[in-house]
Amino acid sequence: MKQIHYFLLVLVIFAFSCKEEEAVRKEDSQKPAKPELSTRGTANNSFSFTYTIAQGLEEGTLYYLGQKESEGQPSVEAMKANAFTVSVAVKGGAFNKANVPVTAAKTTYVIYAFVEAGGAASDMTTLKVTTE
Repeated sequence: MKQIHYFLLVLVIFAFSCKEEEAVRKEDSQKPAKPELSTRGTANNSFSFTYTIAQGLEEGTLYYLGQKESEGQPSVEAMKANAFTVSVAVKGGAFNKANVPVTAAKTTYVIYAFVEAGGAASDMTTLKVTTE
């Protein structure tokens, strides 16, 4: 009798753990893919980059922020609240160019970017650029 109770307990625990894994996988599958960034050009007072949005995204918003490398990576929430963060409506397959004005030559800046769609944010992606 104890063996049957033990077996049922193990079965119940297994069933609950499978549901948790399924919920995590479902949540990750709803997260949009992070954007791809690439440097286009640099100058002493600005630089440009391109961004590509993964195919399959019906509509979303790209957020990006350029700041000095020494300032560290912001969170998604901090970026959305920052007045210097740029937001652009995007769709899957979008390829576009963006310019970032900067204040110092011969300085390394980092672009932080993510895509938000359906209330879910992608992982953050970064691009380092050193001005001339």
